[in-house]
Amino acid sequence: MKPDALAELTAAVHAALRVYANVHRGSGHFSQISTTLYEEARQIVQRHSGRNPKRYATIFCTAHAAEAILEKVDRGDYSVFSSEDLGLPLGISALVIRKRDLPGGAPPRTGGGVVKLVAKNSVVWSGVPERYEAGTPAVINTIAFAKALQLTGKYGKSAFRIRGHTDLSEKELLDKDGFDGLQGKELLARLRDHVIGKNIHVPTDKGSLVYINLDNAASTPALKPVWDVFRAVLSIPSEHHGALIEAARKICHGFLQAPEADYDIFFTANTTDSLNVLAGSLYLNENPESKTVVLNTMLEHHSNELVWRCNGHATLIRLPVDSGGFVDPSLLEKTLKAYNEQFIFGKKRVGLVAVCGISNVLGSVQNVEEISGICHKFGVQLLVDAAQSAAHRQINMLDDGIDMLALSGHKMYAPFGAGVLAIRKGLLDKDIGAALRKREKENTAGIAALGKAMHLLQRVGLETIALEEHELTQRLVTGLTESKDIEIHGVADGAEPRFRNRAGIVVFGLKRVPHNRVVKELAEKGGIGVRDGCFCAHIIVKDLLHIHPFREKLAEWLLRLLPGIAHPSSLLPGLVRVSLGIANDEQDVRRLLDVLREIARTPRSLVDRFIASKHNGTPFMKRTATQNQIAVSVRNYVREVFDSPGGGS
Repeated sequence: MKPDALAELTAAVHAALRVYANVHRGSGHFSQISTTLYEEARQIVQRHSGRNPKRYATIFCTAHAAEAILEKVDRGDYSVFSSEDLGLPLGISALVIRKRDLPGGAPPRTGGGVVKLVAKNSVVWSGVPERYEAGTPAVINTIAFAKALQLTGKYGKSAFRIRGHTDLSEKELLDKDGFDGLQGKELLARLRDHVIGKNIHVPTDKGSLVYINLDNAASTPALKPVWDVFRAVLSIPSEHHGALIEAARKICHGFLQAPEADYDIFFTANTTDSLNVLAGSLYLNENPESKTVVLNTMLEHHSNELVWRCNGHATLIRLPVDSGGFVDPSLLEKTLKAYNEQFIFGKKRVGLVAVCGISNVLGSVQNVEEISGICHKFGVQLLVDAAQSAAHRQINMLDDGIDMLALSGHKMYAPFGAGVLAIRKGLLDKDIGAALRKREKENTAGIAALGKAMHLLQRVGLETIALEEHELTQRLVTGLTESKDIEIHGVADGAEPRFRNRAGIVVFGLKRVPHNRVVKELAEKGGIGVRDGCFCAHIIVKDLLHIHPFREKLAEWLLRLLPGIAHPSSLLPGLVRVSLGIANDEQDVRRLLDVLREIARTPRSLVDRFIASKHNGTPFMKRTATQNQIAVSVRNYVREVFDSPGGGS
């Protein structure tokens, strides 16, 4: 590997990490910058392919996902470029394909980001390329891949293939971080100072302010020691990669308290990828004497809902939840008994219960141990979507009786395109397991980074993190409830026993201000990044807001009839979501509450008040001077990363 090429690559990736956030649906400065960088990466690949962007689409995915798309293409004109071709273990493939050759209908892989609207019995799919990029993209890895493509023009096609050597063992690489001997609160305090992107100033109405990320449920920033591991792996000889992955796997077994004798752990791209793997293998365990039913809840993220709905080998049923977002154990038991013991529904048998450990909307923490006991009583396996749990609550797969679990590194301070599928031995088909193992080396850098993040969180202690986030959540909810203009959903009384099982995710609405205007003004007035809309959980959000079925159907018709005109943000209801992470403190909450009070006091037009009363977003927002300043900031970051102006925002 040429030192200058590697230095330029890592400098560009670090610049992107400083302003990293989830893409496409965030409101803050960082999300706008990351979105533009991600889409600029798409343009770089498109130009590299030499194909007309009006006729061809560039889809970012894994090599396996690209193969799944091409299996549905009868014939076509396409090219596939990958990070593996460049000699970089980033796990990125870019499929450049003629748009007219892509199949319609449901995509081969489902999850977050592939839809415009989800109702209980229907789906309106997104257009190209979003429809084929299920789950949170590996934003940083994609940017690294595109930058490396650029650099091959300067340093040659083999710029990243010749590697040096390492004097560190795999264990030393994952252990070493300069925090020797630190653990618990002391280590947590040090890690807060090593969050990449902390203390970045952004333009606001009040001048330059330090950016506050309150969108951790969408994605978390990277920790510097995690980035150090990722960067180191880029120059480590490939013969060390297998041992690195095994070292990370060992850490993961311990982190999840899933003993190696009882569980297999596979590294995937993210939670969505893990769930698609499970859904694709469901038919292999079918009993010819019965019809498989999957039971999940009204709470679920699209990744844990669409995969089962679109599976074709199972029927999906949904369990309601209470106003706080909690599963009623007695109702779960009654349902499983009706299907699997009383045979009320003929040959239909519940074979799998798939639930989120923590709701990404209401922050409710489910009693997984109790749920698993009920499941196993009726011979049902339990799958936990731990995307929101892994960085915030201790997981004990063995003691809690969890059969399968999925999580994403980008929600636990390792946003480098790696996730986990943990499963009891013998439950996954051996051929599928072997294929997963083979795929792992495509993203060794991301897997090693995830292993490092787990190692650090384990040393801090998830109980320590949960306690500190709980105290901060109490301050946040108490402050929000003091305003008569704000309506909070979920458990809002800090004295209520259920509040102990509320994570740092809080959704609310302002009675006189449309949700998309709230988040825009939070960014422009306070330099605060949050999220609004339905959070890839349309069913529960519409249920919380009591959306009439006719209104839901009308939105669906408009999206189908006027796909280029009707926009989901002005047709769908929505809320504002604040989500906490280890980098947040009381000062962040205080600024948020101050800016929300300012937003609530600002006089609003009759149109705004009417739209807010319907819980919709407004299409009527004028471009502001601060918005123009943010656009300049976006372009500057694109120049810094890609040496090109980008598209602005």
